[in-house]
Amino acid sequence: MEHSDICASRAYMKDCEVLDEAQTLQYAKVAVCMAVFDSEDRLLITRRNKRMKHFPGAWVLPGGHVEIREGLEIAGLRELFEETGLEIKVVGDEYFYNGHKLSTPEPFYAFESCSPNKLGSKYPPASHHLIVFFKVKME
Repeated sequence: MEHSDICASRAYMKDCEVLDEAQTLQYAKVAVCMAVFDSEDRLLITRRNKRMKHFPGAWVLPGGHVEIREGLEIAGLRELFEETGLEIKVVGDEYFYNGHKLSTPEPFYAFESCSPNKLGSKYPPASHHLIVFFKVKME
């Protein structure tokens, strides 16, 4: 697998004169999203604030950026709590919400989002995210 020919990240790396490939890693941000299903297979989604710069008012899964040295799963649970107030408790290797057992969060999809500064730019992409999606279900 590789980036498409029109991917801003690939175009930048091909003609890069400013930074080498290792240095560009600092421009890519890692994020997580949590797909939370209840026992009736209803999916929890949230709505972005209408004043947000990107995708204002869009319906999305709760999620956000991973902090330095933070595991993906833990980041997903933290973001879920920050955005919805739903706190999933971890007891040993089991997960609970309000006394209800949940499945173990598992990754099911990964997505890369990359926006150029401008076409043909020799500078890093203006926005570059690697997003991992987790799913968890109330049993």
